[in-house]
Amino acid sequence: MYLRKQTLDELNLGELSTLAEGDWLEAVEKLKLYNHHSWLLPQLVQHFSTWKILADGKSTVLYNCQTPQQRGLYRLTRIVRSALLKAQNKHSEYSQLVPIILLAHKRYNGRSYESWRDYPGLEWILEPELYQAATAVAPPCSREELLKITAMGLTTLDGKPKNPVSTHKLTGIDKDHPFYNLPRLLIVQLCQIWLAHPTIRHEAMILDHNNWDSIPQPLIDVEVLANKSQPKNKPLQQVPWNLDNSGASPLAAV
Repeated sequence: MYLRKQTLDELNLGELSTLAEGDWLEAVEKLKLYNHHSWLLPQLVQHFSTWKILADGKSTVLYNCQTPQQRGLYRLTRIVRSALLKAQNKHSEYSQLVPIILLAHKRYNGRSYESWRDYPGLEWILEPELYQAATAVAPPCSREELLKITAMGLTTLDGKPKNPVSTHKLTGIDKDHPFYNLPRLLIVQLCQIWLAHPTIRHEAMILDHNNWDSIPQPLIDVEVLANKSQPKNKPLQQVPWNLDNSGASPLAAV
């Protein structure tokens, strides 16, 4: 895709905003937006910082997405982050554990992540898979138990260990284990693998389902690279304008 300027307006996403979920994702992937992540994602965050926040999530989306282009930009937050950022563990400040709209209001308007916890209709604002992880109830688990689960989930069938930094999902968890049906990203957070690994994680992420602004202590003794500096100058495709009056949740089909 050729762009005359590195601005969101150049993307012309409005032409694609009415596509069905599968067609939308395919169209976005054809644009290869990940080639423009270095300016696209920071500008996307800044764009959402201008949103007026109303009493609930659905009303907020509808109010701030009145043009096709605005709707297209919003829909970028509803798809898998890999469509916008390929090497997520190298650019963790905008990776899948980072809530783009919430980050916008934290970075530019000083609103904490945790202040959104009881916001009605948050599922329209927070990325679908991250919403599931952030709002799920996890069984109590000691550090020793988490390390045991992690070691088991990072072991191949032939007994070889997998890299915790590049492994985005634990395998081999028994169906009777309390972790078996937990959301994937919640297990990532709890076991500190992939993007939540202490050497990868970033302060812009939601890493603790009990406190969305907290950075948990590392499970293992590593050199923690958390609190990386922010730039100083700076899923399901259910969308509310396509709904009837039933008020269906954007997570209904997840």
